Amino acid sequence: MWKYEYTAISDAAPEEIWKYYQHPESWKQWDAGITSASLKGPFQNETEGALLLRGNTVPFWLEHVEKHQSFSVISHLPNTNVKMEFYHVLQKRQEGLNITHGVVLEGAEAKKWGEKIGQELSKDIPESVNCLVRLCKGMLK
Repeated sequence: MWKYEYTAISDAAPEEIWKYYQHPESWKQWDAGITSASLKGPFQNETEGALLLRGNTVPFWLEHVEKHQSFSVISHLPNTNVKMEFYHVLQKRQEGLNITHGVVLEGAEAKKWGEKIGQELSKDIPESVNCLVRLCKGMLK
């Protein structure tokens, strides 16, 4: 397994963040790595979709969708046995809203692929969280 995670604390409301999460056409507004995103159905578990990332179309499906709390975008690295999960978690805490975005690679070759492409997969994650907070008119703490 290989994993990267970033958490920011904000005064943004989870309902405001969720508005951007549940509409994949808005993902490019807060994630610079995404050119476009679409779903073939409602924003719920097992709905399939497609991402256009740096010129490559990547099929995916949604998992762990819990309104105002979390969702994951799941895919497989092409020509490997490696499952890739980009997860998004909102947790209310006393100090504010924890916004966590991360990526996990799982499978027999996950560590090898994490070492090869992990930095590329994770490089935009901190800025994507910060941009999402700004779009929601929130402040980072």
